[in-house]
Amino acid sequence: ITISFYDELEHRMLMEANALRPNFLLRKWLKHGLFFILLFTPHLLLFLLFHRQLWYLIVVLLLICVTFLGCAIFYKYSAYLPRRQTVNNQTPMALLFVALIIPFIAPAIFVALIVFYRKAKRRLNYFFPYAHH
Repeated sequence: ITISFYDELEHRMLMEANALRPNFLLRKWLKHGLFFILLFTPHLLLFLLFHRQLWYLIVVLLLICVTFLGCAIFYKYSAYLPRRQTVNNQTPMALLFVALIIPFIAPAIFVALIVFYRKAKRRLNYFFPYAHH
């Protein structure tokens, strides 16, 4: 699953229908995170079958991947504008990925997750004030 999947924005009518749901952003992150884990379950099971002693690598990898997924989703909605078609999120996501390589900057992905979530919540509250995010 590539991060560019989260470049295209939904139409305003679709957003209005979804934004009325409580905890829209968190529910979307949870749903897509579970789908991601379900998609990679066969690979994870094979890795555990042959490398049982390295189980902690899977936990760390899944945590990083699901956090990255959340950053992409939250960035998408933090840049939401009603008539905009796409959001170019490759640059911020590439910078966060590079930050993972440098150990003392690696926690930046968790900070970015919180920052993007707050910005997305504010942006959706601005365009859909009647919704409960």
